[in-house]
Amino acid sequence: MSGALRELRFCFGRDAWLVCYDITDPRRLGRIHGFMKRYAMPVQYSVFLGWFPGQRLAHIIDGLVARMEVRRDDIRCYRLPAEAVLGLIGRDWMPAGATLLRGEGTSDSSARVFVASGHAGVGGRARSEQAP
Repeated sequence: MSGALRELRFCFGRDAWLVCYDITDPRRLGRIHGFMKRYAMPVQYSVFLGWFPGQRLAHIIDGLVARMEVRRDDIRCYRLPAEAVLGLIGRDWMPAGATLLRGEGTSDSSARVFVASGHAGVGGRARSEQAP
């Protein structure tokens, strides 16, 4: 294994999905990006992480189909395992000091990012931000 690859154990829990898209038109791209930001957290350009239990996934798919051109655009949804090892190369996928938390058993498909401002042990305060 290359020294550039860092492995991170991550527990996604249930109903975690990775939604990735390649949209050929800038206007449709903007609409799909805006739609996905309401329901999931962007982790890279055109890649979102979200929790879609029950009918929420059907709602997401219906919303994407309504905003895309099926013959020209490509959208892929990957169900993630409850626990996984992520292979990371390059900069971190979340800011230093941030922790991704999601309540289990709720209908909320979003996650919250907790970021400690200041340095640990030096009076830093924790704040919660809704994941974009």
